[in-house]
Amino acid sequence: MFAKILALAVVSIFSFAVASGTNMAAMLMLPVFVIASLWLYFLPSIEAYRRKHENTQSILIVNLFFGWTLIGWVFSLVWAIKNPSKVTPVVASIGDENNDAEQLKVCPFCAELIKRSAIKCKHCGSDLSS
Repeated sequence: MFAKILALAVVSIFSFAVASGTNMAAMLMLPVFVIASLWLYFLPSIEAYRRKHENTQSILIVNLFFGWTLIGWVFSLVWAIKNPSKVTPVVASIGDENNDAEQLKVCPFCAELIKRSAIKCKHCGSDLSS
C-alpha cells in the first residue's frame, strides 16, 4: 500500500515538473499528471471499492469533500484499509416449540397468547386470577 502511494506521488511530482514547461514533452506529461493526481487523490475510495468495504460510499463522500486536507485523506485511507469486524447474529432458542405451545393460553380480554400460569396479562394488564 505504501509503495502505491509513493509511486503515485513520484509520478505526480515528476509529471508536474515536466508539464510545467512549454515544449512538447510538457504537453505529453500533462495528462499523466492529471491522471496520476486524481488517482492519488481518490486512492482511499479506490481501495475501499477494491476491498469491497461495506462503507464504500461513505468513504467516497469523505474522500471527495475532505480529501484535500491531509487529515481527511489519511482518515479516509485508514477507514478504507481497516477491515470491519463482522457481526454474527446469535439466535437463541428457548425450550421446545411443542412445550411452549402447551404452556400458553389465550387472554379472555385481549385474545393475545400468554403463559398458562400468568395471573395478569402482559398485553392488556387484565387480572386473570379469578
